[in-house]
Amino acid sequence: MYSSSDINDIIHQYLSGQMTQDERVAFEQELAQDKVLQGRLKVAQAASVALKEHKLMHIHDLLQEERKANKLKVRSRTALLIGLIGILGASTAYYFSQTNSERIEPQKSPVVNSLPSHTDTLQEKVDSSDNTIMDKRPVLKEQKESKHIEASEDLSAKTIVDKSEVAPPSHSNGPTLVQEKATQEPVNNHKSSGSVSLEKEVNCKNVSITASWQTTKACDGDGVIQVIDLKGGLEPYTLQLNDGVSQSHTRFINLSEGEYTLTITDKYQCQTKYQNIKVEKGECYLNYDINTTRAEVWQGPEVQLPSNLTIFDKSGRLVYRVELNVGQKAQWDARDLNNNLKFGYFEFVIQNVNNEVIKGSITVTE
Repeated sequence: MYSSSDINDIIHQYLSGQMTQDERVAFEQELAQDKVLQGRLKVAQAASVALKEHKLMHIHDLLQEERKANKLKVRSRTALLIGLIGILGASTAYYFSQTNSERIEPQKSPVVNSLPSHTDTLQEKVDSSDNTIMDKRPVLKEQKESKHIEASEDLSAKTIVDKSEVAPPSHSNGPTLVQEKATQEPVNNHKSSGSVSLEKEVNCKNVSITASWQTTKACDGDGVIQVIDLKGGLEPYTLQLNDGVSQSHTRFINLSEGEYTLTITDKYQCQTKYQNIKVEKGECYLNYDINTTRAEVWQGPEVQLPSNLTIFDKSGRLVYRVELNVGQKAQWDARDLNNNLKFGYFEFVIQNVNNEVIKGSITVTE
């Protein structure tokens, strides 16, 4: 148990991680039993979180103020620099204007004036070449390739060899551009046109799709074919029974007895067919409920062959018997052979001339 004077220091040591392992274990054991200590710890934790958030907000405000101060300093320095540049430009212009007005141009002798100005001609050629090269710089940059420029000693016949493909020169007296054009064959040699795809070029003769299946005997149209171990080809597969609707799942339900043809098609339209899949007729067990108060009559299955209907009570005693013709539905009004109304649980058996059997139960309530 901690004293009130020490509890704040102990909580501070716990939250700041200053406790030893033994002290921490002892404190947590005391904390689990002392609800007052738990409350003091929650208050200290909340105060610590609030203090951290306050410090973060204070730091954020200081950073915002510092950014604003830096922006003002940058703007002041920029304005000062622009002013100095303006003053310097004005002073320079004034100086050159005064100097040009006082300059005396020397007079040339008649002999010198009669000589051709080779320097001027050479300078014109150099300027023309420089201007042409400058005109080509944007074109050369757009090629994004390394360029090799070779210049001859004769400036009047200066030639630039450009390894990339560029536009022809626009000046007749400018440098000549030599073009070298490279070609690259496509990596993919497969050629297709329109909507022809690679999938249609698959040779289905080399594709083998295999499968096996399990069947459930049919009783009143509830047979099942479950396709398993589907292999070969390429997914997704589509499956079809006889001329029915194609489906992507492998289970066919609500089937009558009989033989079926299974067609499996893969992604590339390669097919495999399995024929003579038999769904046999099983012994059916059907459950029915009728209520005589509502004047209900049991309506059983319709027979496809001449059959006999027999009904027994739960002890096995015969209650009712009748012969059924082809297409006739089994019926019973819950009365026995003596025309007495019967209640409870009963079992019926329908057996045709081929000894095929349908079994079930009838529960009669009032």
